[in-house]
Amino acid sequence: MKAFRFRAERVLEWRTIAANSARGALMRARESVREAADDVSSAEARCDDSERALRADLDAPIEAAILLRHRNWIDQQRAARAACQRLHDERVEAAAAAAITLRDAMRYVKMLERLRERARQRHAVAERREDGQRLDEFAVQQFVRAGMER
Repeated sequence: MKAFRFRAERVLEWRTIAANSARGALMRARESVREAADDVSSAEARCDDSERALRADLDAPIEAAILLRHRNWIDQQRAARAACQRLHDERVEAAAAAAITLRDAMRYVKMLERLRERARQRHAVAERREDGQRLDEFAVQQFVRAGMER
């Protein structure tokens, strides 16, 4: 009997490569989410610092121009924080999409691996059946020879 050969082996290799690529994309997306979360936390800290600085300056008499400068600075910090938060949210969505892509790619790989294993089992059963048939034919030949020699 011929050696076992899975006909979809090449497809399995391609799907495995795609799954590995999706795994790398997910890891990069998760790292990007961590970086964006760090940026959000530092933006929040800068926003809090600017508000604290305004409160500290309000303890003494303050000019309107300085108060306006503080408010503009705080608004700028809040806008930066909102931008960082939007970027973080976008990266979280991208990471979720990458996770779905990886899940689908792994599903294809597992499916093809199961198909290969079933085909291998069918081949092993057919091989055992063929070996049994050859042994039976050999035993019949031996029996006939023994009968002819008598």
